[in-house]
Amino acid sequence: MTKRKITPHFYTVSDPECSLQSRFFKPAVAFEVTYGVDGIAGLYQFPRGTLASAFEDAACRIFRSNQYYAMPTEKDFSIRRIKEPSEAAMSVNRNLWNRLVALNPELAVVTPRMDEPMDLHDAIFGAAALLNPTDIQFFIKAKQETGSWQAYGLTMDNPEYRALNDEVTARTGLLGKRDRPHWLAAPETLHEMIRKMDLKL
Repeated sequence: MTKRKITPHFYTVSDPECSLQSRFFKPAVAFEVTYGVDGIAGLYQFPRGTLASAFEDAACRIFRSNQYYAMPTEKDFSIRRIKEPSEAAMSVNRNLWNRLVALNPELAVVTPRMDEPMDLHDAIFGAAALLNPTDIQFFIKAKQETGSWQAYGLTMDNPEYRALNDEVTARTGLLGKRDRPHWLAAPETLHEMIRKMDLKL
């Protein structure tokens, strides 16, 4: 079997991928760079050998999932589909996701509903953000289970999840810059973050 060749990401704190102000912000990568740990972000191949941010930029031009959903209001954060996408549009989206899985078999554990534009959007852009497969799946499931645009906040309302997130935050302070993870990391990832940071303390 031929070994896949994947170019590791070599980002620094000055790169847009590590800046909250950048549209190419990659939170798991920024966490690794800021706290000197590894194994938290995902590492993927992208079509035509492009880098993650270039792929994300190209995908943004062809993928417009929000047009199919009612936007949240002050009183209603429920996810409601108001428009059916064309089969041609869905075919493009499914093919793009399937291409990513073919290039990166580890993404096969991510199971978006193939007839749901938002699931495909979150899967594709989760990979483009270099989130690991477990985190991508966790985020998709959180939105499915809550049915809300506020899936992040509703998940943080879970006492056990918040306590685990707080443990990560406490360790970031000990490593020089106190901050919460800027993505909805799965509990397994939070445990790994704690383990990796404990090795540095």
